[in-house]
Amino acid sequence: MERELPEECPECESDDIIEDWAHGNAVCRSCGLVVQDRLLDLGTEWRTFTAEEGDDPNRAGPAANPLLEGEQGTSIGNGARGGGQLNKALNRAQQRNAISDADKVMIAVMGRIDRFCERLSLTGSISKRAKELFKRYRDHLTLKKTASNPDVFTRSRPLRDEEVSEIIASSLFIACRNEKAARTYKEICGLTKVPKKNVGATVKKMELVLEGAKTTYVRGTDDFVTRFCNLLDLPRDVINAADAVANALQNQEGVYGKTYTTVAASSIYVVTQLSDDKHVRTAKEIADVTGVADVTIKTTYRLIYPYIKKVLPKDFKPAKPLSRLPPP
Repeated sequence: MERELPEECPECESDDIIEDWAHGNAVCRSCGLVVQDRLLDLGTEWRTFTAEEGDDPNRAGPAANPLLEGEQGTSIGNGARGGGQLNKALNRAQQRNAISDADKVMIAVMGRIDRFCERLSLTGSISKRAKELFKRYRDHLTLKKTASNPDVFTRSRPLRDEEVSEIIASSLFIACRNEKAARTYKEICGLTKVPKKNVGATVKKMELVLEGAKTTYVRGTDDFVTRFCNLLDLPRDVINAADAVANALQNQEGVYGKTYTTVAASSIYVVTQLSDDKHVRTAKEIADVTGVADVTIKTTYRLIYPYIKKVLPKDFKPAKPLSRLPPP
């Protein structure tokens, strides 16, 4: 027997619908509407037993999502003949409220984070970390102790739409740093459409209040060189040479203080100019991939030009002599 789920959400027409077996619902990740309830998991039911207590069987069901608060509700059936339309309307109204407002926001946020991570080719661990960071910071901003019972917390306010976007972008940035996956502010901001100054300010606030949410991972040019070269479809010998050049350049006079992405982009430019014709890349092509302006690449190239012979690795076999390099 196969389950038939709606192809799109009747409320927002999104096709991003997930099955939440912990609560028996099919939920739209875009708007949070429960589009179908009372789902049954037709998979195998497993039982687990402890080694010490053979008479202590435990039913192993799906774990509840720790990022969602969850609520129990009452289902409204179709009722007797003649009352179907009314009951359908009641059921539709109930489905809108079957999930708390806080969970609707979180479901939509998780969907956005998953889509951003997919577009940035980020791992599942980064997506999971970003979702956790978002929830922790949202709770910090909105959960307040009740006056009657200090052990009970209530949500004092919903997040504004721009706050949600800023926290998502900042959570992604921090998660990438925590998981040692290099992504620049420009990449995160370009994808999420959140201004860099807003992301930077939110990142600082999150670092202050969330334990473990630090961006102290020290990156290097090697974080960027390999990824940029792969996007430019360059071979391994070019990648290795560009990586060596970038590392050697970082402490050279006039180059020290340049961003890692700028040094990486300029190093790739130098090495590709010495490679065979099919691996030559223009400053514009490199700029499109790295996010570093082509004029910045050319300006940095002028600065590093005097050091090129010194920083090229000895095992690199250039297809062209240094005299063929573009004039600075």
